[in-house]
Amino acid sequence: MNKTVYCGMACDILNHGHINVLRKASEYGQVTVGLFVDSILNGYERIPINTYDTRKQVLESVSYVSNIIEQQSLDFTENLRKLKPNYVVHGDNWKNNEYSHIREKIIDVLKEWDGELVEVPYTKDISTSAIIEKIVNEDKLRNNYILKSKKLRQLLFSDKLEFIMEAHNGMSAKIVEEAGFKGIWASGLCLSGSLGLRDNNEASWSQVVDVLEYMANVVDIPILVDGDSGFGNFNNARIFCSNLEKRGIAGVVFEDKLFPKTNSFIEVEGGQKLADMNEFCGKIRACKEHQVNPYFVVVARLEAFIAGYGIEEAMKRALAYHAAGADAILVHSKISTSADVDEFMKRWDNRCPIVIVPTKYYSTPTDHFKELGISTVIWANHNFRSCIDVMRKTSKQIFEDQSLANVEKNIATVKDIFNYTKEAELKKDESKYVNYDVSEYIVPLKEKVEQEQNNVENEK
Repeated sequence: MNKTVYCGMACDILNHGHINVLRKASEYGQVTVGLFVDSILNGYERIPINTYDTRKQVLESVSYVSNIIEQQSLDFTENLRKLKPNYVVHGDNWKNNEYSHIREKIIDVLKEWDGELVEVPYTKDISTSAIIEKIVNEDKLRNNYILKSKKLRQLLFSDKLEFIMEAHNGMSAKIVEEAGFKGIWASGLCLSGSLGLRDNNEASWSQVVDVLEYMANVVDIPILVDGDSGFGNFNNARIFCSNLEKRGIAGVVFEDKLFPKTNSFIEVEGGQKLADMNEFCGKIRACKEHQVNPYFVVVARLEAFIAGYGIEEAMKRALAYHAAGADAILVHSKISTSADVDEFMKRWDNRCPIVIVPTKYYSTPTDHFKELGISTVIWANHNFRSCIDVMRKTSKQIFEDQSLANVEKNIATVKDIFNYTKEAELKKDESKYVNYDVSEYIVPLKEKVEQEQNNVENEK
């Protein structure tokens, strides 16, 4: 009886690392490849460069492969129990990375029929991600927009708790970056509020994009945008995403509520209404399938707890949104403790990163979020709120005193503004480019050179 071998892999861009594994696998028997479906890759590192059908066609041309089947999750268990292969062959790079728990589970499952895990030495410096990174890094200036999305994705998939801070214009974005934050949250509440508008989609998506462009142009850290409910249906949402990508925005969060949206902390008689789950899944899928930047991030914001639903509705929607292609799930809550988030994380199996916004449960110790396994915390509106407080006090005091004497020492200097807007850099450039003398670089016209030579000859 022929021995059977199982290899689970993505093979987004087939390279000699894949070939090494498949060659070794073929030495043990007939090879079946469990090829990851597209939805796995969406939440794995980035959207796939090639679709499942394209990847399958490429693998079918490899002589070491006898059969190809779909693998629906990073967990091999379902396919392994169905096929009961004698061997599973895999690279040894997963021994000490974030997928080591999958490795341990495979070893346990194989024991059920005396199967064996064979690990091939990892082929260093070659992978689909490494190939893409090499292409991007060779032209960092042109690909800076892509790199910002990659930075955001790295934050979300980091093995430690990360934090991003709210900003609402170019100056506040600069301040957030200067403070040391690795990313910026462009809050819908704060962007609208800075324009004097309500957080009810009174600001159009094009007005929002205009502000974001100023922010993206003055910082090197990634910006994650509050995209509300997508400004309409799937088509409006993907047009919005396309415009974000063009302006170097790293990612977007869409909430599963109706358009126009209502701020999550505003009480509505009868409760806030959620979007149809399948309609929202289609919105996510449309944005993921039409993105150009492979690292652009789409986060699904879960509003089930906000709308008064319990854990079952929240979990059902989270699983659906991840399956639709969401890179991460933002679990939102309006109660004063982390109880909603705690309950969710007890049930969640870490299939994608979880983001939270602890505006209402701010007294919860940050270490508790680390213990829960939260990926990223958003400090959602505190710069804008602090601006309001300081401006209100400053305006009131100047109005009452009819003098600047009591406020000047308590506010930023004009020089501070100049430092943030890099006035010194402009001065330096003016000295170089104003009255730029190129006379020594000018190559004379051929006719003029000949005329000068003739004049010299005549003088002789």
